[in-house]
Amino acid sequence: MVTRKSTKNLKLFVDTNLSIPMFVVLIIFCFILMGIDSRYSLTKKIRKDFIIFTAPVYSIVNFPSKLYNKNLNIFAFKEILIEENIRLKKKLYASELANQTIITLKSENETLRNKLNLKKKYLFVNIDSEIIRPSTKVNQRIITINKGRNDYVKEGSAVINNFGLIGQIYNVYDNSSEVTSLISDQFGVPAMLETGLQNSILYGDGKNLIIPFSSVYNKIYIGDIYVTSGLDKIYPKGIKIGRVASITPTSDKQFVKIIIIPFTRPETSAQITIITPTGLRK
Repeated sequence: MVTRKSTKNLKLFVDTNLSIPMFVVLIIFCFILMGIDSRYSLTKKIRKDFIIFTAPVYSIVNFPSKLYNKNLNIFAFKEILIEENIRLKKKLYASELANQTIITLKSENETLRNKLNLKKKYLFVNIDSEIIRPSTKVNQRIITINKGRNDYVKEGSAVINNFGLIGQIYNVYDNSSEVTSLISDQFGVPAMLETGLQNSILYGDGKNLIIPFSSVYNKIYIGDIYVTSGLDKIYPKGIKIGRVASITPTSDKQFVKIIIIPFTRPETSAQITIITPTGLRK
């Protein structure tokens, strides 16, 4: 059987008649309630009595907003901390640079003071110079300095800094010179103990200074200091060379080998002084 479709629309509200008198009564009733509430604060009392039920609802409703504001504050505080950290790092870097400058100036001042003391102490011609670079030539440590023949530098002159002996001028050019380090195996220097006893010749072995054969009867102890003796008229007497580090026996029981660690090396200071006997200068 074929059924006929209904052409009528379904209505949610069957009664569509508007009652104006009822609407007016409801408005009047609302105003009456508002007046009573304003006079006797009934709404506050009701809220107070039902707060136990409404508080959880308010908390749940406001939770997303509170969570958003809290995270927003955390992110804002984090950005402030990051900016403050960057600012403090810049300030620390600037302080380190300033401190390094002070240390450098202090070191240069101390070096200049020691140079002045050296000039007063030794009756030799003193030429201030700087190390350009330490290098190795034919397995020998060679130090290049920025003074040469035009500055009256002579071959064989001693080279020192404020710590002690560095070496000896090996080659001289117009505006530079080469220095053989005191630890070179081609280097030898007349020396004596700081007490003025036990004259010896110290030789370089590529790492330190040595006395290959020293009599077992010589009173030399670990920690003793060797200085230049001045016997060769090249090195002024009294320049510090090194400290005794070890005393070892040799194949001959009558002798011992003494190893002396230098007080200074080319890497210690860029500022050096060339000491030349006065008779060599033109």
